[in-house]
Amino acid sequence: MNDLESIALIIDIVIIISASFLFGIFAHKLKQSVILAYIGVGILVGSYGFGLIHKVGEVHSLAEIGVPCLCSSSE
Repeated sequence: MNDLESIALIIDIVIIISASFLFGIFAHKLKQSVILAYIGVGILVGSYGFGLIHKVGEVHSLAEIGVPCLCSSSE
């Protein structure tokens, strides 16, 4: 992976985290579930929404790593 591809992946991750944070605050103020906000962000910024994420495969691979880490920390 060269430097430009790495920067593109970092930009995709920043977009996801920023949008999740903003929509999470918005959902919390409306007294709604933050999980619904996260799902909404995934739909909006993903390939079925506005298509803001360009490195879908790499982001999906990172998500696959994150799920087992979250599940194992709650035990």
